[in-house]
Amino acid sequence: MIKITSLIKIILIVMSIPTVYALGISAPYWETNPLKMFHGETKTVELTIHNIEEKDIIVKASMIQGEEIAEIQEEYPVPAKTSIKIPITITIPQKTPYTQYTIKLSFRQVKSEKEGMVQLASGIDTSFPVIVETPPQVMEEPKTEKNFTISIILVIILVIILMSYLFLKKKNE
Repeated sequence: MIKITSLIKIILIVMSIPTVYALGISAPYWETNPLKMFHGETKTVELTIHNIEEKDIIVKASMIQGEEIAEIQEEYPVPAKTSIKIPITITIPQKTPYTQYTIKLSFRQVKSEKEGMVQLASGIDTSFPVIVETPPQVMEEPKTEKNFTISIILVIILVIILMSYLFLKKKNE
């Protein structure tokens, strides 16, 4: 009886050990390093999928949060022992009332059996914030300086014309 109980405990311990994923995701942005964008701006962000398996895999991507601003392709073939870059197109609406969005993606490895059945295998979720910033205001050159410069030029031209007139008048006398 003690051997059976010990055997059951060992089996439970072994089953509770997390499996090692052959799939990895790298993102250029994370919680403390958010993507910063302006109203009406579109950017393409690249995530990297790593496959450390000895065989090719197919990764299924799905958008959990942020679908109102982001687009991603649904499936990606990843060759064995390689990494590929996957683009996510993010567009911030011109008149959005929000100052922050969250992009949350789920990546699942799709395993296909010889019989043609498809099963979902290991997977990873990743997310990052998108901060919507207000563009910096461009300082315009004060118009008073332009007006002042134009005024001085006009006064100089008038003085030259007046002096020329007086000189010609005196010469004719």
